[in-house]
Amino acid sequence: NKKYPGWVWDPVSGPLTEYGIFKIPPQIVVNGQFHPKKTLSSGKWHRMRIVYAAIEQRAELWMQGGDMHGGANCEMQLLAKDSVYLHVAPRAVQKIRLASGSRADVAIRCSCGTGWSKSTCKAELWSMARYQPQSTIGSTDTFADASDKVMSFVVENAMAKNKRHGDSGFNIAKLAARPLPPFEVRRPCYLADLRGADIRAENQHRLHLHAAYPMMIDFDGRGEIWAHHVPPPLAQIPLGAIQEWEVEGMDMHPLHLHVNPYQIQNIGDDGYYMEGDWHDTCLTITTDPVRIRLNPDRFTGKMITHCHILEH
Repeated sequence: NKKYPGWVWDPVSGPLTEYGIFKIPPQIVVNGQFHPKKTLSSGKWHRMRIVYAAIEQRAELWMQGGDMHGGANCEMQLLAKDSVYLHVAPRAVQKIRLASGSRADVAIRCSCGTGWSKSTCKAELWSMARYQPQSTIGSTDTFADASDKVMSFVVENAMAKNKRHGDSGFNIAKLAARPLPPFEVRRPCYLADLRGADIRAENQHRLHLHAAYPMMIDFDGRGEIWAHHVPPPLAQIPLGAIQEWEVEGMDMHPLHLHVNPYQIQNIGDDGYYMEGDWHDTCLTITTDPVRIRLNPDRFTGKMITHCHILEH
């Protein structure tokens, strides 16, 4: 990379040598491209399917346009998270919050201002990437935060183009003002809304993701470090019984659950995280415990749960 010629991976320490002295801030590439460019049609909805692949970073994404010269006016509508549609989609959001392994389906629409006479305007997708590995004392300290452009968009100003051909641009402006219609999807049984369900006492549990060394997970106070052996199961979960877990430590450790997605029951709503949303990987922005529910209705056998920061 011309911008960072010394950006190399050390197989022993990873990027710690570079990050530790803040030579290279966390960077995000898109399908292997650094700062790619894409063309959008003004006033039309475009769908982005985001898979965030990272070892030890969290990221926030947002659209930027209106505050730059010739900048487009952009909006984002959230459709799905971790491959599960929202109960009612879309949902207007300002930021996309991603942990390692998170996915998001987002509709974006950018429009050139009515007074912009040139054939194109511009917009950018920006990120705040937080480098948060396991430190020397085993805690999840933040080493570096960095904001940077992820990719840029050239928005074709269809209104200006059509005006040059004698069109008043009224129909295009009307299309650009049309909201994305709300929709709901049919769901399998394991994704039924669990917010109103009665949970039996024997299926209510506490899961703790410890912030400091030895970074173990305990379930109702039981657990051990997963080292070079396979530890015994934390619990036996009955098939067909809705589980409710109170999870502590999700602000430091993105909780990833195999096989069965989980539904958030209480969380500090910020537009992106809301009660009723489904995840299989979630890193919250609040230190409060989070209550989740899951419905293991079909698959038997092992169900692994772990932090999705690779070094943890």
